[in-house]
Amino acid sequence: MASERTTKALAPSLLVVAGGTLIDGSGRPPLRDALVTIKGKRIESVAAQQAGSVPKGAQMVDARGKTILPGLFDMHLHYKDFFPEMLLHWGVTAVRDMGNDAPVWMIAQREFINRELIYGPRLFTVGISLESRATGHHRCVMTPEEGVEAARWLFNKLEVDGVKVYRRIYPEVYQAIARETLAHGKWLAGHLGNVERVNGRRLGLTAVEAAEIGIHSLEHGFGIPESAVDQPEEIREMDGVRRDIVCWNAAKPERLKKVIEVLVEKKIYVCPTILNRWEEVFPQRAKYGPEDEEILSDPNLSYVPTLYREGFKRLWSSDSEIAHSRVTNPEGIRLKRQALDRYQQFLRDFVSAGGLVIPGTGAGNTTPGIALHREMELMADAGLTPMQVIQAATLRSAEFLGVSQELGSVEPGKLADLVVVDGDPLRDISSSRNVSTVIKDGRVLDIGFHADYRNPLPRPFQIGDHEDELREAFDKLDSFRSLFLTRPGGANF
Repeated sequence: MASERTTKALAPSLLVVAGGTLIDGSGRPPLRDALVTIKGKRIESVAAQQAGSVPKGAQMVDARGKTILPGLFDMHLHYKDFFPEMLLHWGVTAVRDMGNDAPVWMIAQREFINRELIYGPRLFTVGISLESRATGHHRCVMTPEEGVEAARWLFNKLEVDGVKVYRRIYPEVYQAIARETLAHGKWLAGHLGNVERVNGRRLGLTAVEAAEIGIHSLEHGFGIPESAVDQPEEIREMDGVRRDIVCWNAAKPERLKKVIEVLVEKKIYVCPTILNRWEEVFPQRAKYGPEDEEILSDPNLSYVPTLYREGFKRLWSSDSEIAHSRVTNPEGIRLKRQALDRYQQFLRDFVSAGGLVIPGTGAGNTTPGIALHREMELMADAGLTPMQVIQAATLRSAEFLGVSQELGSVEPGKLADLVVVDGDPLRDISSSRNVSTVIKDGRVLDIGFHADYRNPLPRPFQIGDHEDELREAFDKLDSFRSLFLTRPGGANF
C-alpha cells in the first residue's frame, strides 16, 4: 500500500537511461542519443550511445524521443504532509521549505527522508522565520540579543539548513542575525520590503541595505523596488495594491541598474515567485485554473485536505480570499500589470548582467509539483531562455544550497536524481511538465497518485499567533523529538 511506502528498496546494481537527449544542467549543449549509466545511487558515466553499448543485465529506461534532465528543485515553498507524491510526480526531487509552523516536524521529515524511511523529495529548511513580531511561521525577535539567541536555537537545536528573516525586522536585529548566520556558514534568505517607521523606529530593509550587511537570496523580489525609490518608508498602498507594486511603478531605471550592479557583485540570488505573487495579471491564469480543477478531481488525490484543495482552485478566481493582493478594481489591475512588466524587465536585465535566479512557487498556497513547471514557464515568459530556466531549477539551486558536488547536474560521481520528460523543453519550456520517469538515488520511483497515501509522520498541529502560544508550541514540539528522532544512528537534535 502507498501508505506504507518508503524508499528503503535497494537501487538496482546497474541502471541505464538510454536514447534521450540529455540537458545536463551545466549549460553545455544538449547531448543527443545519450546513455546515462547509474551504479547504485550514483551516476557512473555519461556518453553518447553506440550500438551494443547498453551493459548486459542492466535495468533500462528507454528515453528515445524524450529529454533527460537533472532532478528539479522548488526553492520556495511551505511544506505540508500531503506534498510528497505531488512533488515527485512532477519531477521535483528537492525543495527548500521557507518557513513552517511545525519546525521540529519539518526536521523530522527531513531526517526520515534522508534515512529512506519516508517517500519524499530531499528537504532543506529554515524551520521557522524570524521577524520583529510573531505570527504563524515566524518567531518574534525584538533586540539583537534575541536575534542571536533565536539564530543559535535554529542552528544548534534544530540544525536548520539556513535562516529566513521576514520583512518587519529591525535593521539592528537583522544585522545581528546576519553575523550569526554567516559565522555558522549557513545561507540567509530575506522576505524584505515594507520599509516603515513605527514609533519613530525604522522597521524593514531594502534589498541593497540587506546586501551590504549580508544576505544570500531575496524572496519574491521584495526589497528590490524599494531600493530604487526615494524614502521607501513613505510609500503607501495605492488603489488597493501592495506597497511593493507602488514601488515598482515609482522605481527609477537608473537606480534599478545600480541595484543590479550590487546584487551581481555580491552574488545574491533572486527567487522571483512570479506564480505566487502576480496571479491576477499574468495571462496564464486562464489555463492554470482549469488545470487545477482537473488535477484535483483525481480520486487518487482524495487525501488532499479540503481546505487546501479548495484554496488551490480559488487562487485563480478574482475574489480569492487567499490571493496575495486581492486587486479587483480596474486601476489597481492596471498598476499591477504595469509593475509586473517592470519586474520582468528587471529580471531580464539582472540575468543578462550575470545575476543568479532560482525558481520558487510558494506551494502551500498553490498546487505543489505542477507549480514549479508553471513558475518555469513564467520565468521564460519574463525573458529568460529555456536553458537559463532549466539551469535555475537544477544546478543553480544546488549551488545555492551548497550541494552542487552531489546534485544539480547529470555528471559522473553525482547522486542519480534524474527526470525524463516527453518533448523538448529547449523548444517549449512547458514540456518540462510532461514527466514520464523520475529517478532518485538511483531508483526508478512509482510516481502515481494513491488514494490511500498517508505521510507516516503527519503534521502535529499549527502554531498560534501570539508569542506566549509560540513559545509553548516550541516546548510541545521539542517534546516530540524523542518520538521522531531517537533511534540508532539518528542525528542529535
